[in-house]
Amino acid sequence: MVRTFVADEQGREAYERGRAGVLAEAALLAALDAGAAAEQAWACALRWQRWFAGADAHPPNSDALRSLKVDDASAPALDRVLHLHARARWLARDAAAARETLAHHEQACGRTMRWLLSRAWVEVMVGSPASARAAIAELQDAPRAVEAEVVIEAAALRAMGAVLGGDLEEAVSVARRASRMARTESFPQQEYLANVVLARVRRLSGRPFLAARILGVLDRVAPPMWRSWIGWERLMSGDSEGGAGEDRHHANALGALLAALAEGRPPTTDLPQEGLFGTDVHTILGVCGHTDAPGSAVARWRSGAALEVPDGLQALGATDPTAAVALVVALPGARGTRVLALSRAALEARGHRELPPAAGAQMRTDSAIAELALAGPDGLEIDDFFARLYGFEYRNERHRSVRNMLVHRVDRRLESVGTVARENDRIRLVTEHAFFLSDPRCIAPPEERLLYAAAAWGALSSRKAAERLGMPLRTAQEALRRLAEDGAFKVERQQREFVYSLEDTTFQEPTWIDRLDN
Repeated sequence: MVRTFVADEQGREAYERGRAGVLAEAALLAALDAGAAAEQAWACALRWQRWFAGADAHPPNSDALRSLKVDDASAPALDRVLHLHARARWLARDAAAARETLAHHEQACGRTMRWLLSRAWVEVMVGSPASARAAIAELQDAPRAVEAEVVIEAAALRAMGAVLGGDLEEAVSVARRASRMARTESFPQQEYLANVVLARVRRLSGRPFLAARILGVLDRVAPPMWRSWIGWERLMSGDSEGGAGEDRHHANALGALLAALAEGRPPTTDLPQEGLFGTDVHTILGVCGHTDAPGSAVARWRSGAALEVPDGLQALGATDPTAAVALVVALPGARGTRVLALSRAALEARGHRELPPAAGAQMRTDSAIAELALAGPDGLEIDDFFARLYGFEYRNERHRSVRNMLVHRVDRRLESVGTVARENDRIRLVTEHAFFLSDPRCIAPPEERLLYAAAAWGALSSRKAAERLGMPLRTAQEALRRLAEDGAFKVERQQREFVYSLEDTTFQEPTWIDRLDN
């Protein structure tokens, strides 16, 4: 009895060390294997720990979990190993196996805090939004956890719950806190989890350039089991390097979908339909014009009611920092629609003509055409049309000449595809053929455009960046300063100006995560 207690404590202590990356050696595992039920359970937990850390090439035998004896002494180890087993299943998006592990976990240990965490992650990754919200809500009602790894994982789930509830500001705040806690505790597995969540939340809040920076660094050090999710999020953030590799099954499928959309081919069908990845797929297809979701953020954006691309997807398919993020399609006799620029080849395949780029600055003129195309055959009241474009109320005695000049420019710009009709107090677009044009109102944030520019063109001065991207010098200066403070750019003085180039800092730098998540 004394020997068993001592060995059990060795297993527990080894597991605690393993959370910080100090993994159990073969001699200890062999000694635990030769012991009683509790010792064998700790040996199993330590093997799963090793595999998650990438120390072992192949996962432990899952069937061995069934043979472990369940009693009061083995329950603490079983609680941990079944939690890890469920994590492996939901990371692999194996819904049936994940739910089977949950059932085994509940039967062996009851509804522990780790069981609640596992169930919430299973519902987030492979369940419906409603089931995910319910599971996270039950987790939040549970007694407060005291173990650091559980606290960090629960915080990451609260961030996901805030996303599901539509509170992105809260989601960012909680995700940042989870990332900092994981860094403070120096638990690698919790760092991977917390920072993938942080990156996702950053992208959903409209800052995919920050997400891409976090994920690109994280991908260098994360063990194989994490790479499919990391690769998926990298692709969603506009980083085309995220989808290559045998250990990135789902990311590879997403890469195939994006390639098909970019080339104008029908979307692939071998894609997740439920859970986290399924939600992303539906949103991508929506902003590319393949599905409708009335009343959703996608529907509002496509109709022109909102300008910000849903879920931070403006980075999808971006290869040129000066290229359009979105296109507006004008349709004869019907309201137009807005789609992501990734859909250009599909529009061309349908025979839609592109309104040729205009010589010189035509932002307001093209914005006016986009507004009229989205308004459809009913058009807009002229006063409303003016206010939408200029941002202030139209006054006839003061603004009539400006309005008339705008309408003249629009009519002249449309001469190859249509015309403008003015009837009483309304204005509308008339066209006999579908055409599309870039929507200049949907532009990526300055930071994102600068990151793409540096990747495409190399080192940049603020003046060079402003000239090539067509943004005010002060805007470029402020955005470059913020990116340098975040650690994305390194700064060097060359002659009379500062030059900014992409930083290649490693994940192990002590302050890296703290800089990334600000």
